[in-house]
Amino acid sequence: MSDFLNFLNIGCSEAVSIMGESIKINGQVLNAVFDEEVSKWDMNEYGDNDSPELKLVISILDINKLPKKKDRFTRMATGETFFITQINTSTGNVEIEARNETKLNVK
Repeated sequence: MSDFLNFLNIGCSEAVSIMGESIKINGQVLNAVFDEEVSKWDMNEYGDNDSPELKLVISILDINKLPKKKDRFTRMATGETFFITQINTSTGNVEIEARNETKLNVK
């Protein structure tokens, strides 16, 4: 069974390195795959984002220290800062739900 888990963990790490984009979390720069199709980008009457949330996945092999709720990370390509609201671990992955602090009702 451990060979199978190793296979899954390595596969997840390789997939994230191909499909991911750089984030900086807990002082470490690594790749994450963003799932923005599940994002809640509800607009209010002024056209601002009320609840800009998204999900992302990080390979468990690539991260030195597991993040915690309330930790923050930066999306390197855009400079946006995110606040972690939920964390789950699964085989090979750390799944994170986060809120975009940069786009929260900037007026």
